[in-house]
Amino acid sequence: MSLGYKRRKTKSHRQEAKSRVRPLYSAFDNADYPVLSPQSSALRGLQGERGFTLLEVLVASTILSLVLAALYGVFSRTLASQRLAEGRAGRSRSARIVLLRLREDLQASLPLTKENSRFAGETRQREAFPTGVLSFVSLAQTPVSSTSHEGDVNEIGYALLPNPTVPGSYYLMRRVNLDPGIADPAADEALNTAEYPLLSQVRGLRFRFFDGRIWREEWGQDDTRNKLPRAVEATLYLQDAQAAVAEFSTVIDLPLATAGRLGVP
Repeated sequence: MSLGYKRRKTKSHRQEAKSRVRPLYSAFDNADYPVLSPQSSALRGLQGERGFTLLEVLVASTILSLVLAALYGVFSRTLASQRLAEGRAGRSRSARIVLLRLREDLQASLPLTKENSRFAGETRQREAFPTGVLSFVSLAQTPVSSTSHEGDVNEIGYALLPNPTVPGSYYLMRRVNLDPGIADPAADEALNTAEYPLLSQVRGLRFRFFDGRIWREEWGQDDTRNKLPRAVEATLYLQDAQAAVAEFSTVIDLPLATAGRLGVP
């Protein structure tokens, strides 16, 4: 095969390849959609866009921080309000339970003898809140604990015991003497007495006694020694976690006292 023949054959192959490629370029040129080339509209659009500057990012971050801080403040105040409401509701519930316990004890009270009813109470004003004590004989049949029982007649007392860890705060104590010297006058009172706390964070306790005409701060002395009051007013002063003090009060009539009209000043 001569050299001239090889050159003519190579030239014919090149022309044939160009004839095949030319329609492809023609199709690209006649297409209705842009081709991704440096001159295409898509790339020209991307080249015209710009990013965020550092100042814009800082401003956006500051605004977002302020919004999040405001939302956190609202959320924190909501939680604090919820905790405060729950604490006050719990305190109110505890006060009602204790006052109901006191009502049951007092409404079952009775005079021990004609000469001495063994019903005594007083209230003293100390510092900002009063402190009261009360002692009486009752037929209340509530066990002191799950392992003990009460007799038919018990001597019940209510008083405040200072809280050694919180100055100005007290525990409300309920004392029960299972034998107040009726069955056995020589019985050891310490062996028959049980005492346990009813409430904590008590700031004060007040008792008042109605004799049919006026309310007294004391009972069981002189002319009131041999009878029961017509009614007893009990007031509890309870403190919450925010050091706010609330009053819870009730008036309890005594069925075994002489019947009469109750008047509260």
